[in-house]
Formats: sequence, C-alpha cells, structure tokens
Amino acid sequence: MMDERKHTVLQMSAMPLGGDPHLEDHFNVVHLHDILENGSPEILRSIKGIATTARGPIDAELIGLLPSLQIIASYSAGTDGIDVTAARKRGVPVTTTSQLIAPEVANLAIGLMLAVSRRIAEGDRYVRQGMWSNGPMPLGNSLGDCRLGIVGMGNIGRTIADRARPFFREICYFGPHRKTDLSYGYHSDIIQLARHCDYLVICCPATPATRNLIGAEALAALGSNGYLINVARGSIVDEEALIDAIARETIAGAGLDVFAREPDVPEVLRQSDRVVLLPHVGAATVEIRRAMAHAMVRSLIDHIS
Repeated sequence: MMDERKHTVLQMSAMPLGGDPHLEDHFNVVHLHDILENGSPEILRSIKGIATTARGPIDAELIGLLPSLQIIASYSAGTDGIDVTAARKRGVPVTTTSQLIAPEVANLAIGLMLAVSRRIAEGDRYVRQGMWSNGPMPLGNSLGDCRLGIVGMGNIGRTIADRARPFFREICYFGPHRKTDLSYGYHSDIIQLARHCDYLVICCPATPATRNLIGAEALAALGSNGYLINVARGSIVDEEALIDAIARETIAGAGLDVFAREPDVPEVLRQSDRVVLLPHVGAATVEIRRAMAHAMVRSLIDHIS
C-alpha cells in the first residue's frame, strides 16, 4: 500500500552487506521485478528516483519508461552499469558516494603494496602450514627506493599519493590531463609510466576508454621487478595478459581487489604466491557502508521535489 505522503523510488537490487539504507523510512519503494511484472503507467509515472549500486543495470530504455524521474543515486563510487549519457540527456543527475570511499580504498591500496612487497600473505601461509621449522622463507623487498605510478589522479588517486609519500622516493601519475595543482610527475602515456615505476596502482574509473588499458605492452614495460595493484575495476586490466605475465614471471607480482568476471578468479592467479587476492572489499568497512547508505538517501531526499 502506497503512502500518499511519500515520494516513490525504484530500488534496483539489494544493497551490499552492512549498507541497508532503510529506504522505506523515507519513500514508497518499488523493486525492479515489480515494474517488470506489473509496469502499469501509474507506477512508472510515480517513480521519482532510482536507488542503485554501480552495476545497475540502468539503460536508456529504463530511463525512458520513467517520465517523472528526477535523480539516480548510486550507493557506490562507480557508474559502470548506469547509462549516464542517457540520464544526462534527460536532465537527470547521477550521484555517487565516491567522496566517502577514497580514504579506505587508499588504505587498502597501501596494504596491498605492503602485502606483495613484504610477502605478508605468503608469510602467513608459511607459518600456518608448519614451514617455518624448515628454515626462513624467501625475503621480500623494501619500498623506500621505489617509484610509485598512479593511474587516475581523482579523489582516490590523490589520497593514495598522500598515504604513499612516506614509503616511496618518487610518485608520478597518468591521466587524461595534467593536474596543475599537483607537483607529482605527470606521464601522458601509460606505457611510459609503467616503464618508469616499480609499483603501478590502478584507481581510475571503468569507462570504454580505460577498458584493457593495462595490457601486455604495459605489463612488459612494468617489467620483472614491477608490481601491479588494482583497486579500481577488473575491466581496466587485460586479465589474460596479466595471467600470462604472472605465469611467465615477467612481472614481480600483483595485489588485486577486483577481477574481470567476479566472483570467478582464474586458477593461475589463485595458485601464485606472488599474487595477493581480495574479494572486492574496496571501502567495505562497517563505518563506510553506513555512511554510503546515509549519503544515498540524503541525495534522493535533496533532489526529489
């Protein structure tokens, strides 16, 4: 039963663990299966906002079905599954929670760099499997004399750079254009950046332009002493090229929070001691999930007239 005092929003899917936004406290909520099964003109006209995750899927057809739509609020930082162009043509803003996740994603990126360089996960397994009594495990590497290359100098990239300053002797970045307010070295060519740095961390958006941005050539340029860190999206890395580089040891290792076909992770990556794997936890902390849910609801309230 609809409450006539409340506006109506479409909730595309369940929100991630710990991120229940309690939309029903503020809105009449309809779900995607409701409009697929009973997409009456009255229901479609009543929907003024969409609450979604980055995966959507929200395409031009769905946007076109909702004549009263005023806002698409994404619970996450990305807009991978949202047709932002179609929304823009309709004058419908798309909001994200990217400003909230930068600190924790940056912390995770630093953690992955330390994990691969100091072989932390491998050391944990070494102790648990009773290998310590056989002698010392292989040595890791220091970060202090290394260069860090950041792919994408947005909120997350800048926060990674701030966190990384005490660890690295040089920080540089790649992006569509130079940031005039930053003193870090800028590379307009991704291959040049990969060749220049020891650690290459990916934190740019997933767009058609960045799909497979890190391919065989970039990995070859990173070289046998270089590490790849990905806290962005799996689509930005050519996963087959990465598997080949790990199998042939043409890069030193990788720290990965994201993959091309989640939750499926290729066996070569799962079996390699030189790869540290996480199940796309990004900014997934109790505190950040709550803040993201609150921000999404606030965005819906602020935009719906």
